[in-house]
Amino acid sequence: MDEKNYDFPSIGGENLDALLRDSRSMLETPAPAPAEQPAAPADAPSTPKPAQPTSQTAVSAPQKSKKAPSPSAAPASDKKTNKAQSDWNTKAPVGAGWSLARIIIYSCSVLLAALLIAIGTWMAADDVLSLTGAEREVTVEIQENASLSSVASQLKEQGLIKYPLLFRLYGKLFHADTKIAAGSHTLSTAYDYRALVVGMMASGGSRETVTVTIPEGYTAARIFALLEESGVCASQELTEAVGTVEYDFLSDTDPSDPNRLEGWLFPDTYEFYMDDDPENVLAKFLNNFETKFDSDMRESLEELNASLSARAAEKGADFTPLTLRDLVTVASMIEKEASVSAERTTVASVIYNRLTDPDYPLLQVDATVYYALGTWDRELTAEDLRTESPYNTYVAEGLPAGPICSPGLNCLKAALYPADSDYYFYALDTNGSHHFSHNMEEHNAFLESLE
Repeated sequence: MDEKNYDFPSIGGENLDALLRDSRSMLETPAPAPAEQPAAPADAPSTPKPAQPTSQTAVSAPQKSKKAPSPSAAPASDKKTNKAQSDWNTKAPVGAGWSLARIIIYSCSVLLAALLIAIGTWMAADDVLSLTGAEREVTVEIQENASLSSVASQLKEQGLIKYPLLFRLYGKLFHADTKIAAGSHTLSTAYDYRALVVGMMASGGSRETVTVTIPEGYTAARIFALLEESGVCASQELTEAVGTVEYDFLSDTDPSDPNRLEGWLFPDTYEFYMDDDPENVLAKFLNNFETKFDSDMRESLEELNASLSARAAEKGADFTPLTLRDLVTVASMIEKEASVSAERTTVASVIYNRLTDPDYPLLQVDATVYYALGTWDRELTAEDLRTESPYNTYVAEGLPAGPICSPGLNCLKAALYPADSDYYFYALDTNGSHHFSHNMEEHNAFLESLE
């Protein structure tokens, strides 16, 4: 390899010190980033850069300053690096916050969707089954060859349904378009989709109605027989339908119990369609009960339970708060026992005095024995009183298994607002009223006076 000679300038003491100072200053003072220059053409002459005097560098960064350069003097590349680091430190927590927010938003969206589906399902079921809403009659005129769509629109306009599309789907599923007949049809807002279709059939146009009065104290069997006699519906069909109706106040009843609706068929005067569906007939009674037994009466039941519980606690008796069905049961006994309206609240007090006193586990109400026997038209015997039945309060402790008739509004109120008394017995007097006694001795003395 050929040797090459390199000439180095000689450096004296002073020149060496100056050079060291300039080098140290240049290291401590970062040079500004060079601006990007456009690439020069290949044939363009190069222009040499002028050399910077070393004295300017010494002035911009004095030797005695050993501190790090201030942010204002930092090079552009450092500023970008610092800004990126600052952005990272700032945005990282925000990114984590957004992740939590997305989770919350997603969860809320799922819950909202589920809620909307539940509401939609309920609204659809309410329309198909006619679960709620005030009852009123509406007359509709169905034109010849009317389409299912036009019928649904007409029913919507008359307030009989809410969702025409849902009715059309129902109609197509059950071939309602082949059943609906032209003509005038009297329908009810209490009718479900099935009843509406039946009401618009050829046999349902211009339907005949009948007015039936249900007396207070009638049993369900007797009410069904009366409805059959009036041409409303067959008694057997009504009996078979008692397990199909659904109301909140029936939630604690057994659908398979043939006595399930005993006490709930509210006595009143009704207008029924002749040959009506049993579900529609029962709905009239149950809707009426739900209307008559209002929210104020439900609050009164809570107050009554509080009073009876306190009384039972004083006497050391076990007392279970009355349910609505229990209250109807008490009212049904009052209905059968008290023929004089002024005595109803006192009869109620005797029942409650016994229920809250451990010394009187048996109510011993004669009307419950009659119900257990299934007859009301003869004198009770000692053997009758020993009849084994959950309804016979001479052998079964506490309340009977359920209501024994349909009580009227006055007896329901008597059961809610009993008189304040210390009577434990009553017996029928010769004048049709009752004599009330505080204890067994008084009661037996009165019975002996009747002989």
